[in-house]
Amino acid sequence: MASKMPGLMTLDVKYLFEGMQYPYTAEVNRHHSRVWEGPRRDGRWDAAAMMVRLGVGVALKNLVIRFGTLGAMVQLDQGVALPDLVMSLTSDPLSAALRVYSQNLFTWEVLGVVDQTLFWPGEDEGGSMPFWPRLRILKVIFHSAAPSGRWYFEGPKGEGRTDEGFKIEDRHYPPVEKQEGDDEWDDQSGQYENTSPNMFRTKPIDGEVESLLGAFAKALDVMPVLESGELFTFLHFESSDESCVRSLGLERIRVPRMGILSWDIVCRWGLRFVAGEADARLEWHVGKWRPSRDLVRLLSRMVPEEQWIYM
Repeated sequence: MASKMPGLMTLDVKYLFEGMQYPYTAEVNRHHSRVWEGPRRDGRWDAAAMMVRLGVGVALKNLVIRFGTLGAMVQLDQGVALPDLVMSLTSDPLSAALRVYSQNLFTWEVLGVVDQTLFWPGEDEGGSMPFWPRLRILKVIFHSAAPSGRWYFEGPKGEGRTDEGFKIEDRHYPPVEKQEGDDEWDDQSGQYENTSPNMFRTKPIDGEVESLLGAFAKALDVMPVLESGELFTFLHFESSDESCVRSLGLERIRVPRMGILSWDIVCRWGLRFVAGEADARLEWHVGKWRPSRDLVRLLSRMVPEEQWIYM
């Protein structure tokens, strides 16, 4: 639709929901709410192909695109296997397409399942180096899982560290004909609404988060007029134990309108760049985690390390 509006300057797509499985307790509700992995992957690839054909949006100045809600990001079963939405490629087509499409923007906000190619080209990509000559405001909220089906975070004791995404096959597409047992499923539908989120991933997996933060750091270097750049996610675990929060080095906050119950804990994890020449700063919301020396060197090109603040 945007391609048919050559003079469009602002595009705010807040409800482009990408399916994430809701953690219903009852099997019947999981059955009816299943997010089929094949169509999900195909939809991402189709959107990427369209953006590649459009190229850089010439007139578009402001883009907000959200592939879900904040609430959905913290209401998951983080123990289940996820699909590999990248497959034989080395990076995510949708993240790469968004990067190309964004390079004429003044403001850019993204929420979704993304990888490092949102900021920097992957090894299998050709083309020129990215450059955002006009971008002033950048805000990216990334999902705790990557498009490959791997996770950016693990449990406090290393739970789920090596989890990999599974290959999408024919059986991951919905059937086109009525199946045996459909009537029984339909009879039970709506009887059980309880949910059982399993949110335990609060500890960064160094290799995964550093690849994303490193690409972000490279991108900051080619955004000459950027005033503010944020890259963060929300971590969640179900506990009312404040000592547990402190032991993880996480900041307890309340996020309005996220549908989080009063005893739940939501933690903001990520990085914020604020320009200002001599007053420029990096704000780290990462608990006790610290970047590697390689990442420190990358980010020091934008802001000297003595102007970093660990919140």
